[in-house]
Amino acid sequence: MKKIRIIQIVELVVLVCIAIGLISFLSNISKKSISENNTDRHYFNFTLASEKSSILKVLKEEHVDMSDIQEIELNFSSSDIDVSITDDSTISIIESATVKLEEDELFTLINQNGKLVVTAGRKRRQSVLFGFGFTQRKVELLLPKKYAGDLNLTTSSGDIRIFSDLDLKNISVNQASGDLKTDYALTVQSFKAQLASGDIKVKYLECKDYALKTASGDIAISFLKGSGDIATMSGDITIKELEAVIYTIQSASGDINLKKIQGSGEVRTASGDIDASYLSILEYSRLTAASGDIDIELAEDISFEMEAKCISGEIRGNVAMDYKNKKASQATAVIGEAPYAKLTISTASGDVRVHQN
Repeated sequence: MKKIRIIQIVELVVLVCIAIGLISFLSNISKKSISENNTDRHYFNFTLASEKSSILKVLKEEHVDMSDIQEIELNFSSSDIDVSITDDSTISIIESATVKLEEDELFTLINQNGKLVVTAGRKRRQSVLFGFGFTQRKVELLLPKKYAGDLNLTTSSGDIRIFSDLDLKNISVNQASGDLKTDYALTVQSFKAQLASGDIKVKYLECKDYALKTASGDIAISFLKGSGDIATMSGDITIKELEAVIYTIQSASGDINLKKIQGSGEVRTASGDIDASYLSILEYSRLTAASGDIDIELAEDISFEMEAKCISGEIRGNVAMDYKNKKASQATAVIGEAPYAKLTISTASGDVRVHQN
């Protein structure tokens, strides 16, 4: 009897979902017929989710002479943005989609005294029902090899991918939802990236200053040279090689893993472990974890003064330490010869390990 009742409940839930779906579908159909008589029309779009993986078709393509362009700005709402280098002498913008779009749904561009602004067309209304209603869109930006100006990229929902080495003046990226990814080298004066939800993955970044932030996502960089700030509210940070004058790296909730560090700076996490390996410390390094272990590796030739403490945990390592209590939760050390780099380590709940090769 109990089994029959469960089956009946499941069937009822399925029927309710189908009814809601049909009401939504018919409601949108009705809205379409009404809006067709309006000069400011809203087009109804109902496409299968399978179109997400179907072939993209080029819908618009524009080419601009680069001779007087010092800055390029792309502003899109629901499109992936791909950036590549071309042998051509013109800047090319290509928009593709899995369905046909109206003319006013395609991008427009304008040259504002040397600033090329490319803006998304009217946003298409889409009805999403049980996985239906998605339209994949992509914008390709092809840059001439000789272009060396600024590049500003914005998309509210979509990935930004760079498929070539770039040597530009400044790069700025803003994304509400989507990943920033490149397996190529970026050489710029300034690099800024701010994501609301998405990962940042960069192979090589060399710049004077940088600011990389994501509210929810991981940050992974193979090589980073320059000074600046890196932060994520929820996610891990991994840098395989860091060369800086001054750096600040922080995660509100996530692990931080740094290798081959050179420079001075701060590393902080509220909830997560810190694993840091130093080739050199210019003046100072401060590592703080509210809840997590801190593991430090130092090159043999680094001379440093250390002050370490933890409220709940132990401080251990292979360097000569002066412990301040029997719990081994506070310790100092002076290693090498002057001048000394200042090493400050603190964790509220976790162990500290200091090892010098």
